[in-house]
Amino acid sequence: VVAYCVTAIFMHASKGWRWSFGLGAVPAILQLLLSFAIPESPRFLMRRNRVVAARRTMKVLQPRATHEAIQRRLDEFQAEASDLLPGELTTTALPKGDWRERVRSFAHGYSWTSLQQGRLGALWHDRATRRALVVAVGLQWFQQATGFNTLMYYSGRILEQTHLSQPAAFAIFVAVSNFAATLVALRLIDRVGRRYLLLRTFVGMMAGMALLAFAFALIPPRPDDASGKGGASPWAFVALAAMVMFCSSYALGVGNVAWVVQAEVRCIPDACGYRSPGHWTPVPLSSPGRPSPPLRAAY
Repeated sequence: VVAYCVTAIFMHASKGWRWSFGLGAVPAILQLLLSFAIPESPRFLMRRNRVVAARRTMKVLQPRATHEAIQRRLDEFQAEASDLLPGELTTTALPKGDWRERVRSFAHGYSWTSLQQGRLGALWHDRATRRALVVAVGLQWFQQATGFNTLMYYSGRILEQTHLSQPAAFAIFVAVSNFAATLVALRLIDRVGRRYLLLRTFVGMMAGMALLAFAFALIPPRPDDASGKGGASPWAFVALAAMVMFCSSYALGVGNVAWVVQAEVRCIPDACGYRSPGHWTPVPLSSPGRPSPPLRAAY
């Protein structure tokens, strides 16, 4: 929402796109500075045999927890750390000594034999794990294959084709709908269930995209007169409403459910890395293949 507001402010400024790009570094720098205050995971610390640091972190994360409750949680982490599959790369520190030995020890954990005997091999031998991976990757793939990125990131360019006078300002409605629906989804996802949200919101996404296509079919190629004083067609606002419908349905459903489900399938760590390619692979297929006019002018 903030990014869309910034774009609308600098829309008609000279070289305003430079400010839009440059200000994008502000939240990135802020996140970098705040990341130094993020504590290590107690589970990670326990697997590194750093019990004191893990207990200190647990006290920071759960200040109201009793000493006994923290100790029980640490014992659970310790039990998980000791329950490693044969051939799995251990998470304890690499042996001290010659650097060559350290490199060999690290490489051995990722050798083909170790991977087959470890968790990556369990991915192909355990049916429940395979199904969990298919669910996680499938939801991530369909999340991006819907074309949401194109509609969201290029909403200003899409609305410009409807001949609205301030397309960047109207695009803020699209961003706000996505943000507001995300907050609503966080409240509903545990109350109505993941499957219920997915099935209902997919219908809303299809209706929104169909209405958008129908509206564009009825929008005239240009305003009523050559000077553009005739104003936008009423179908331009129908197109805007359709985009809001699509983005709201997306945020209520697959936009949030996919991330929740992939954490709940309890997929083994080595397999969880395959979910990101499933998430980003459809993006180039659904995104425009040429840069926007400001970028073309810059180069």
